[in-house]
Amino acid sequence: MELYHHPDPVFTKWIVAERLLQEPFVVVDVGCQGGEHARWGYLGEYLEFHGFDPIPEVIETLRRENAPNRHYHAVGLGNADDDRLFHVYSDTFSSSFLGEIAVSGLSGSIATGSRLVQIRKLDTLYAQDQIPPADHIKLDCEGFEPEVLRGARQYLRASGVLSAAVETNFNISPIFALTHFHAVLTEMLPHRLHLADYNFDRVARPAYAAALMREPWPEPPPDKPPFLPGSPGTHNVLLCRDFVEELANPHHFPAEGPERPLTTDRLIKAMIGFELHGLMDWAYALAETFPDLLQPRLDVLKAKRLLLSPPGELRYYPDLVKCIQAIDQQRRRLESCAGRYHEQARRLTELTAALDDQARRLDERTRDLMRVTKFLRRFEGETLLQRIRRTVRGRLGLRVTMWDD
Repeated sequence: MELYHHPDPVFTKWIVAERLLQEPFVVVDVGCQGGEHARWGYLGEYLEFHGFDPIPEVIETLRRENAPNRHYHAVGLGNADDDRLFHVYSDTFSSSFLGEIAVSGLSGSIATGSRLVQIRKLDTLYAQDQIPPADHIKLDCEGFEPEVLRGARQYLRASGVLSAAVETNFNISPIFALTHFHAVLTEMLPHRLHLADYNFDRVARPAYAAALMREPWPEPPPDKPPFLPGSPGTHNVLLCRDFVEELANPHHFPAEGPERPLTTDRLIKAMIGFELHGLMDWAYALAETFPDLLQPRLDVLKAKRLLLSPPGELRYYPDLVKCIQAIDQQRRRLESCAGRYHEQARRLTELTAALDDQARRLDERTRDLMRVTKFLRRFEGETLLQRIRRTVRGRLGLRVTMWDD
């Protein structure tokens, strides 16, 4: 499950449209297979994107897109400058430096199997001026994230990274005796990056999942979403600098923090990062706490009003997603019923009009029939009178003629 993606970040759009930034927003994406996340597109020309992946085929595909201000590096990252065995699986997104030997083959345009790849430290690349200081770093390395962070300690400190999105979990292993998340957080806290948001998926135990495949549950009613078995599996966590808290309680943070000071550009970029991840309250707090730093560059009151705009979508928690899907299914059914209702209403209107027309014609025919009936009754009355006269005259012995009236 991904972190929140704001569908309409009006503050960020305003900053970009009014050209209120004076430096790029640098995103470093470690494990960039599939390309950058859509949220970064809101930055327009201000985005400077650096993507890393040890699979050359992935990098070649991304480079062919020829997008401006995007830089792709066919190199693995870790805590060494060396070559290391990398396992490319048929599900290429699960490829990793950790794990079992991969079977040789082909997955789309990517060759599977285990191969030696170049691995570098971010510290080394930064020292060689191959990458700029990062504002945001994203790590999705299939368990290798702590190694990447250990090789980026000087780089993170020099960058003063504002936020980091990391894929992690709470599993223990011989490598991560205190859990993978502990290993990640241990590297992040010295840079004053702490948890701001997270999301996760659920994974059922293999035996239970297999049993449900053999004997699936009945389909739930349309208004009741299915239950999701299992415990939290993979977590996506967002760790951020909290300049408001650092100002209020500096003793809560490491005395020796990142090297870069808080500038107007860095403050605006922090606010942008918060809004893009749905943390408008954090961005608003920055505007409330540091107006003097923002005022020379932008209208603080307008910035705060924009940050109060509702995002329009909920967060994507697994059970909530199922509920939303159930609601959406019901909505589609209602729309279908409404469509059928409108069709039936249209047909009923047509039938009513036809019946009204038939009634009008029937009224006309009834009036005609009444006129004919009235005429026939008058004729029948005259004939009866004539018969009475003939009968009377006949009995009286009077002559009766055919024209006798």
